[in-house]
Amino acid sequence: MLCSESDQELVELAIPENSDKNALPYFNSDNCHGDNFYYPTLEKMEAAIDFWNDSYEKKWFVRWAIIDKKFSKSIGSIELFHRIAEDDFNHVGVLRLDLRSDYENAVTINYS
Repeated sequence: MLCSESDQELVELAIPENSDKNALPYFNSDNCHGDNFYYPTLEKMEAAIDFWNDSYEKKWFVRWAIIDKKFSKSIGSIELFHRIAEDDFNHVGVLRLDLRSDYENAVTINYS
């Protein structure tokens, strides 16, 4: 069940030209139980969004769509979660950015 405008924007990533196999090597999929974040069909994208919404409600993590405002297109997603581990990074907030491969470059990803 999709429940927000951001959900609809994430669904755009399932459109064939936006389901980017070339981005797979860049995706942050550690601790994701085998999910590689490649959703080539509407059904797979909607199932992922349902899981993300459920995870948000359970306070596991939150995920938003990243929109290129110039073209009004979804280009990826961003995730924030609380890391629990038995190391120096225990109880640290982790922010992960997953982009289409054509946006995965230093010029596009800047913080100036």
